[in-house]
Amino acid sequence: MCSSDLTGNVVQGNFIGTNAQGTAAAANGMGVFLSSASGNTFKTNIISGNLGDGVHIVGGGGNTIHENTFIGLNNGATAAIANGNHGVYIESSSSNVIGNTDLISGNGASGVYITGASATGNSVWGNFIGLGFSGGNQVAIGNAGPGVVITAGANANTIGGMTNGTGNVISGNGLVGVLISGGSTGNNVVSNVIGAGQGAGGTAIAIPNHSHGVQILDSPNNKIGIDASAGSGNTISGNQGNGVYVINSNGTLIAGNAIGSGEGGTVPLANSGHGVALIGCSSATIGGSTSGKDNEISGNAQNGIYIEGGTNNSILNNAIGIDGNGVVGVGNGGNGILLQDVVGTLITTVNVSGNAANGVRIIGGSGTIFRGNFVGTNLASNQAIPNGGHGLSLENTSGNRIGEPVSGGGNVISGNMGSGVSLFQSSGNVITNNIVGLNLAATMALPNGSHGIIVQTSNDNTIGGAAQNIIAGNTGIGVAILSGLRNQVRPNMIYSNGGLGIDLDRDGVLPFDGVTFNDSSDSDTGANGLLNAPILTSATLTTVNGRIKAAAGVTITVDLYRSTSCDAAGFGEGSSFFGSTTVTTNANGEATW
Repeated sequence: MCSSDLTGNVVQGNFIGTNAQGTAAAANGMGVFLSSASGNTFKTNIISGNLGDGVHIVGGGGNTIHENTFIGLNNGATAAIANGNHGVYIESSSSNVIGNTDLISGNGASGVYITGASATGNSVWGNFIGLGFSGGNQVAIGNAGPGVVITAGANANTIGGMTNGTGNVISGNGLVGVLISGGSTGNNVVSNVIGAGQGAGGTAIAIPNHSHGVQILDSPNNKIGIDASAGSGNTISGNQGNGVYVINSNGTLIAGNAIGSGEGGTVPLANSGHGVALIGCSSATIGGSTSGKDNEISGNAQNGIYIEGGTNNSILNNAIGIDGNGVVGVGNGGNGILLQDVVGTLITTVNVSGNAANGVRIIGGSGTIFRGNFVGTNLASNQAIPNGGHGLSLENTSGNRIGEPVSGGGNVISGNMGSGVSLFQSSGNVITNNIVGLNLAATMALPNGSHGIIVQTSNDNTIGGAAQNIIAGNTGIGVAILSGLRNQVRPNMIYSNGGLGIDLDRDGVLPFDGVTFNDSSDSDTGANGLLNAPILTSATLTTVNGRIKAAAGVTITVDLYRSTSCDAAGFGEGSSFFGSTTVTTNANGEATW
C-alpha cells in the first residue's frame, strides 16, 4: 500500500503481505508506505511477509498505528512471518503514534527504527516488540536487530509512556533492546520492560535481548526512566549484556528503574554484564535526589554500576545489591560500584550491600565524594547484609572524601566480609565522620570481618580530621597501617575491636606483627615511621602528664584519649578524645608535658 500527501484515512482489518488467513507470506515490496502523509490511522491489520519494511513513513506526521496490529507475525502471534527489513521505519516524520497492543516481532532488521533530525515527538507505547505468545505465555519471536532504534539526530521521542500501562515489553530481540545513537537528544525511555516477560502464572522470566537492554552512543541528554512513583521507571533485566550501557553521552539521566531484578525486586533476573555501565560520560545522573527517582540495581552478573572515565557524574539515592526497600540482599556478582579513572563523582544516599566483591571500588582518578551511605547493612542498619570484600576499596587514587564533617555527611560501613575501608597505593584521601563496625546509632556491633580501616603503601591520608570516625566492633584491628607515611589518625573513637586500636606494622608484610615497642631515638622505620608512643607519667580526671622520645628538635602533637576501662594487655584503645598538646623535643630527643 502506497500513500502520498494523503490525510485522515483509516485502514482497518487487512492482511498486508500475507494470505487471507494470515498464515503465510504473500509478499509486497513494502507493506505500507506513507510519504508526506498526515493524520492517517491503521488498526487491527496484519502487516507481515513483505520484502522491505512493514510500515515505512517518510515526512508528514501525526499518523497512528495501533490496536492489535501484528507486524512481522502470523494471525495469532505464534510464529514469525517476517518483513524483510524493519517492522516500522519512521524517517524525518513527527508526532506519529505506534501503540496500544501492537505486536512488532520477527522482522529482518529492527522492530521500530526512527531516524533524522525532523523525526521528533513520535511515541511508541503499549507494544510487544520481539515477543509472541505460546499457550498464553510470552515467548521470544525476536526482531533480528534491535527492538527500537533512535538515530541520526532524532529528538524528543518517547519509547513507553509516563504512566502505568503505557510501557512496551521489548524483549527477545537479536541485538540491543533500545539503541539511541548518532547525536539523538532529549528522548525518553520510560515505563518499559526490557529483557524480561511473563511466564506461566504471570511469573517474571528472562526473555533476553541478545545484547544490552538499553544502549546510548554519542547522544547526550536522554532519559532512561524518570520517576518510579509516577510509573515512569523501567524494568531492565535478563539481557545478555549490560542493563544500561552509555558511551560518550553526557547528561544522561537513569532514574526510577529496576535493573537486574524480577519479582518485587527481591529475586535476581540478571543482566549478564553490568547493571549500568558509563564509558567516557560526564554530568550523568544515576538516580535522583527525591523519592521515586532511585534505582534498584541488583542481581546483575557483574558490577552493579561501572563507570570508566568522565567527570562530575552523580549516583544518588539508589539500592545496589539489595532490594528497593533496603531489606533483602539481591547481590550483584561483582562490586556494587566500580569507578575507574573518574574525576569528581558524587555518591550519596546509597544502600550498597550484599554484593559478591566490594561494596565500592575506586581505581585511579580523584575527587570522589562519598557521603550519607550504608555499606554492608540493611537500610535500617540493624542487620548485616555483607559485601563479600571490603566495604570500600581505594586503589591508586587520590583526593577522595569518604564522609563529610556535616550532619548526615558520614557513612555507615559495617558488616562487610573484608575490612570496612581499604587504602592501597592511595594518597591525600580523607575518611571522616563515619561509623565503621557499628549500626547508625552506634549501639550495636555489626563487625567488618577483617579490620575497620587498613592502609597499605599509602601516604598523607587523613582518618578523622574535621570530624571523628567511630571505629568499633570490628573483628580485627581498628586502624591497621601496614605501610606508608604521614597518615594521620586523629581524632577518632576507636574501641571494642578484636585487635589493637591502631597498629603500625614493622615490615610491611602481612600478617600484622602486634605491638611495636618504643626505641631509644625513634630511628626505626616502618608504617608511619613507627612513631614512638607517648608514655603517661601521671593522670587525674582533668590533667595528664607524660613524656615522649623522638629525634632532636622535632615538634610533636600528642593526642590523648580516655576509655571506660583499662585493657588487660596494657595497650588499650581510645573510646573518646580527651585533648591534645604540642611539644618540641630537646637536644636529647626528649619532651615532656
